[in-house]
Amino acid sequence: MPLFLNIDGERSESQLARLGDGSYELQGEGVSSPLLCPLSLTYDLDPDGYDVYVLFSGEIRESDIYQIYVSSEDGDRRIGWFFSLLSLESNLHDFADDEHFLRYARAAIEDFFDVFPQDVADATPSVSVGNGLRLTSFAPESTVLLVISRKVLAGGAVFDLGRLYPYLSSVGVLDNRQSKGGHVLVPFVRPKGKRLKLIHSSAEFANDKLVAALLTYAAHAFSNPVLQFFYLYQVVELLMEKVFSNEQKAIVVKINQANGAVSKVKEAMDDLAECLSEKQRINAVVDKYCNPAPPISDLIRSCRYLNSSLGIKEGETLAKSLYPLRNLVFHNYRSFPDHNLDDLNRINHLFFSAIPHILGSFRSPVEQNGP
Repeated sequence: MPLFLNIDGERSESQLARLGDGSYELQGEGVSSPLLCPLSLTYDLDPDGYDVYVLFSGEIRESDIYQIYVSSEDGDRRIGWFFSLLSLESNLHDFADDEHFLRYARAAIEDFFDVFPQDVADATPSVSVGNGLRLTSFAPESTVLLVISRKVLAGGAVFDLGRLYPYLSSVGVLDNRQSKGGHVLVPFVRPKGKRLKLIHSSAEFANDKLVAALLTYAAHAFSNPVLQFFYLYQVVELLMEKVFSNEQKAIVVKINQANGAVSKVKEAMDDLAECLSEKQRINAVVDKYCNPAPPISDLIRSCRYLNSSLGIKEGETLAKSLYPLRNLVFHNYRSFPDHNLDDLNRINHLFFSAIPHILGSFRSPVEQNGP
C-alpha cells in the first residue's frame, strides 16, 4: 500500500527499505525514519517465500506467539506461525531468540505494508526526524499475523483460509470485515501450550457466507450468553436442513424403486417420519453425517448438568441434552435465570469449540460414497 509520513509537519511519500545491517527504515523524499524493532531478526529467508495474512483479536498480548499446525495424512504438520503485531515490538517474550520464529517475523515485516488493509491503516502517521516509527504507528494493537511457509504447502500441507473462518471465529480471531477494521473485537481464546492447531471445515462449507455470518455474530455476542447460544444453535439448524434435504431425496428414490411394494413404501414412510423429527436430525448430524465423530462429550455433559439444574428432562445424546436447552432459551429469551448464565456461558464455549470439528467432519452422503 502507499506509505505516507507526516515528518515534522510535512507529508512525504515513503517506502520500506531494508538496510545492510538487517534493520529497516521508511525512506521518503530526502528524509527517512527508522522502523523500530528490538528483535535480532534472522537474515536468511526461505527462497520459496511466505504468505502473510492480517487478522484481528481482542485482549491480545506481545506474548501471543504460537506455532501453527494442521492435520495431514502423516500426522500434524507445522506450516507457520501465528503472532501478535505487538510481539514484533518487544524482545521480552519467550521467542525473542528463537531463530525459526525470527525468520517468520522478518517475513511478516517484509510483506506487512503490501498485505495490510488500506482502509484500516493510519494513512499518515506523524513522526519527528530521527525518532522512528513502529508498525503499530500504522496498525491497531489488535492486529495478529498468520505467516505460512509456501515450501511446506508445496509439500502437500493444506491451508485454506476460506475453510478456517469457523475455527478462527471460535478463538476470537476475526478478519477485517468481521472486526470492522480491527475496532470491533472479541477476546482471544488462548490455546493450551504454544501450538495453534487449525481446524478446516469440509469443502462444502468453504467460504459459506451464512455460516461465517452466524459465527461472527456469535463471537461478538460473547458478553450475552443467551444471544450467543441462539446464534450457535442456528448453525445446527443449517446442518439439520442439509440432513433433511439429503434424507428426503433418499426417501423419494426408495419410493420410486419400491414399484408399488407396500412393505417398501411403508418403510420409506417410516424413514420420512423419522426425518421429520428434529431430535432425530440433530443426532443424525453427528452420528450419520460426521466422520470422524466430533468431540462433543463435554458439551453433552455440561448441557445435562444445566438441564438438571433448570428442572428440564435430559438424556445422554446430543439431541436429548441440547434440544431441551434450546427450547428453554428460545422460549424464555428475556427471562433466562441470571444465576445460570455462567453455566450457559460454559456451554457456549464448548459449543463454539465443537462447531469447527462438526463442520470439519460433516459429509453429505454423496461425498461419503465418492472416491
